[in-house]
Amino acid sequence: MTRTNDLAEPTAQTLTVFDGPRDIDNPGDAASAVVDLLDQWGKERLQAGPRPALMLSGGIDSQLLAAVYEAQGLNPLTVTVAVPGSPDAVGAASAAGHLRLDHHLIDTREVVGRWREVATALETDELWEVTAGVPLVAVFSLLNDLGITGPVISGGGADAVFLGGWSPSGALRGEQLRRAAATLSFPIPDFYERLIGPDGKQRYVQPYATQAMWSTAARLTESALYVDRGGVAYDKAALREAAVRLGIPRHLAWTTKDPLQKSSGLMGLLADEARAWLARRPLATHYSDPRTEPAEQALARLWLATGKTATDSR
Repeated sequence: MTRTNDLAEPTAQTLTVFDGPRDIDNPGDAASAVVDLLDQWGKERLQAGPRPALMLSGGIDSQLLAAVYEAQGLNPLTVTVAVPGSPDAVGAASAAGHLRLDHHLIDTREVVGRWREVATALETDELWEVTAGVPLVAVFSLLNDLGITGPVISGGGADAVFLGGWSPSGALRGEQLRRAAATLSFPIPDFYERLIGPDGKQRYVQPYATQAMWSTAARLTESALYVDRGGVAYDKAALREAAVRLGIPRHLAWTTKDPLQKSSGLMGLLADEARAWLARRPLATHYSDPRTEPAEQALARLWLATGKTATDSR
């Protein structure tokens, strides 16, 4: 049994990355270890509380969480932020359907305008921070309207812990240490409180981001983390195997996706807004159209339009 303290999210001061042998080299064994931890976390953190919600995407991280906590009988309300008909929207709806979980889709096109609210609250226009914040405020707004007051489960942290999106090179520990440092060095320490209120960090929960999960992941070899299937290299093999065991169709578990900031469609929609704004400027379409021209030209236009007022333009 894992100690309760190890099921909490570590801080930069408390995190310990396991430095023992990598002794789990089979994705099936790794899947069992991960599910055991997620199961224990749910029993300690969720069982006695109100009905939770779960931010569900078309990717493996959140789909595995949905399967584990459905199996526990928690019946999480699943919510997806995506453009209808997109791979993320279709994949999430399919996973929720297979697990017989209630599912709500928030159309990204209807909430993209909240970027101004988020940027103001965070006091930054940094792309990845703002596009992480928009889905968060959209989901919490919906849950407040629905009267759902329980924890909001997220697959956040899985890419850092299980080295998602990385090409294996034998330097697993070095990469894990790098990701640990990056993950726990928050550019905006009170990110969640600024966006979803004083209890934001307590209510937004990440089962993968625990000391116990970091320690378990550090025992996995490359063969437990990465698998080649039909010439396609897949990361987080242990999570994919676990999801299939728990009822997620294989074609959903073994798929790839971009981070939420991109898979939700937010970055693409913001780029479209920028192009449309440029097209409305004087003479903008005389030579070429900012809405369709190559990104290099559109970026150059944007700098010409805004750079003259930048205080650090030199």
